[in-house]
Amino acid sequence: MKSLGKRKTVLFVLIATALMLLMIEGASRGAYTFLRGLSHVRRDRWFLYSPEVGWMPRANFSGPAFGGGTREFDENSFLRIDSEQVKDRTEKKVLFLGDSNTFGWKVPTESTFVEHVDRNLPGVSAINAGVIGDTSYQGLKTLERIGSRVPTRHCCRLV
Repeated sequence: MKSLGKRKTVLFVLIATALMLLMIEGASRGAYTFLRGLSHVRRDRWFLYSPEVGWMPRANFSGPAFGGGTREFDENSFLRIDSEQVKDRTEKKVLFLGDSNTFGWKVPTESTFVEHVDRNLPGVSAINAGVIGDTSYQGLKTLERIGSRVPTRHCCRLV
C-alpha cells in the first residue's frame, strides 16, 4: 500500500513539474512577444503582416530574407523560381506547404529541398509555399489562399 502512495506522489510531482515548465515557457513567450511587439517587422522585409495568419510573403519582393539568403517573389507571392511552373497547365504539380525547413532557412532558394525534388522528379513541378515559422493553421490558410491559383491537370483541385 505504501508503494502505491509513493508512486502517486512521484507521478504528481512529475506532472506538476511539467505543467510548471509549460507555464513558464508560455509566459516567457508571451512576455517576449509583448516586449518586442511588431517593431521588428519592417516594410522592406520579404513578408507582410497578415491579421489572419500573422505573416505572408510580399508580392514582387526581391532582396534579403529573414534567415539568410535572397528571395524573390512574383506578383502572386510565389517564389519567382516557381512562377512559370505555377502557370504551366501541362505538368503535374506538388505544392509544398511548411515551415522554415520547406522555405529553406539559411540556404539559397535553388538549394531548398523543394528545388531538389523539382530537379529530380521528372514530369512534376514542385512548388515551394513554405513560410518561416508556419503553423498548421497558417498552412491551411495558405492552401486556401493560393491553392486555387495553381492550375492542376487532373484531380485534386482545391474547391
